[in-house]
Amino acid sequence: MATGAKTEALPVVTGAKAEAPAVAKGTAKMEAPKGKAETAAAAQQVEKDEDLDPSKLDIRVGLVTKCWAHPESDKLLCEEIDLGEGAVRQIASGLRPHYQPEEFQGKKVLVLSNLKERSIGGFKSNGMVLCACNEDHTVVKLLQPPAAAAIGERVIFAGFSGEPATPSVMAKKKVLEKLSPQRWLIYTRRG
Repeated sequence: MATGAKTEALPVVTGAKAEAPAVAKGTAKMEAPKGKAETAAAAQQVEKDEDLDPSKLDIRVGLVTKCWAHPESDKLLCEEIDLGEGAVRQIASGLRPHYQPEEFQGKKVLVLSNLKERSIGGFKSNGMVLCACNEDHTVVKLLQPPAAAAIGERVIFAGFSGEPATPSVMAKKKVLEKLSPQRWLIYTRRG
C-alpha cells in the first residue's frame, strides 16, 4: 500500500497527457481594499481562486477486482475497486454503454475517492471512476494511470500542492462542479 505517496504525472488518456489550462493561481495582484464592499469582493475573489484548486480532488490509482452489470439498469456497471485502503470500494459507473464488465476486470483506473457515498440504482457507490469523452459522449475512455503507479497512489496536478477536501466539503462547496467547466478533467456522470 502506498499511503501518502503522490504520483506527479497527470492522468493519461490513450497515451496523451491531460493538461490543465493555464490559470494564474495566486498571481493576480490586488490593491488593499478601501471599504466594506471592496473587502467583501476581495474575499470572494480569494475564495473563487481557491475553488479552482484541483488538489482538493482526491484522485487515487485503483485496481478493478470485480465488475458486473447492474441487474436493474442498462447504463450501470458495478465495480469493486482496490484503492490500497485494506478493503475494496464499491462503485457504480454509468459506463455500461461503453464497456463490458470483462473489459474492466483487472484494469488500473483512476478514482475520485473523496465523494460522499450515495445510492445509484439501489447500489451504494463510494467514488467515481474517471473517464474522458468527446463532446457528444459517443466515445468514452477510461483515464489510465501511469504504468508504474502503485495502487492507492494519489494523482496530483503540477503547480498545486493542497490537501484533498473532505467528502462533506466536496458536496457543500460543489468542488467537482466548479472544476469541471474549467476542463481540468472530464468525467462521466455518477448515475
